Amino acid sequence: MRDSIFETIVGIAVIAIAGFFLMFSLRSTEKGGSGDSYELIAEFMGGVQGVNPGTDVRLKGVKVGVVTDVELNMERLVPVVTFTVANGIKLDEDTIARLTSDGLLGGTHIQLSPGGSDVFLEPGDEIYYTRGNIDFGTVLSEFATGIDGRLKDVAESVDRLGAKVRIEADQE
Repeated sequence: MRDSIFETIVGIAVIAIAGFFLMFSLRSTEKGGSGDSYELIAEFMGGVQGVNPGTDVRLKGVKVGVVTDVELNMERLVPVVTFTVANGIKLDEDTIARLTSDGLLGGTHIQLSPGGSDVFLEPGDEIYYTRGNIDFGTVLSEFATGIDGRLKDVAESVDRLGAKVRIEADQE
């Protein structure tokens, strides 16, 4: 009997802690994406790997919004990202939206870099200047392939040079 009461109390504590973490995660996801924001659109030609609804939108490292939708423009076959930006943040029409990673193993977010124009974006406008992120796996793979090919070229050159030196030594 005593064990079942203890197990019940531990179970209730675990459920309460899980509920607390769920509320905390939902509240922090909604920050910047609530009714006190406006939507903008951006097309990313190079793809949007790692961007999903809920992905952070940051301005100089500070979260100012979230991605609300990612879809494909069927006419141009280009990903279109819809995201929110908190009211009160005025972005120039030449703002750059860049996909950025938090590190080698970190998640992707959209980094906004304001331009210098006197014309500001309105709700529903499109950011025309975008840059995709770099896929480090592809870069490392290409680097390794390139190095491997160059090492083979060097080895072949050394072999040829060694053969030439042996031939010249034999002739003397």
